[in-house]
Amino acid sequence: MDPRLAEIVRFLSDSKIRATYVAVAGVLGVVPRSMGARLGPHNQTASWIVSSKTGLPTGYTNADIHPDVLTSTQLIRTATDLTVRMQGR
Repeated sequence: MDPRLAEIVRFLSDSKIRATYVAVAGVLGVVPRSMGARLGPHNQTASWIVSSKTGLPTGYTNADIHPDVLTSTQLIRTATDLTVRMQGR
């Protein structure tokens, strides 16, 4: 996994905040559709990156989703919001 993406995933997991594929892709300067491949195999840590339509990670089973993802109400939708929150940690 790209070091910048790993940093974002770690931030989201530690903060227990979801972010959309679009927001994360925007920070990385890549196409949102490439996020699945960039994240690699489904795992609970990466499950904080989600679809803007469903609020859940695409194609993940319940076992692959971190239990706190389902209880979190926060959802970062833009690259700007994600960048600001990461800078303020």
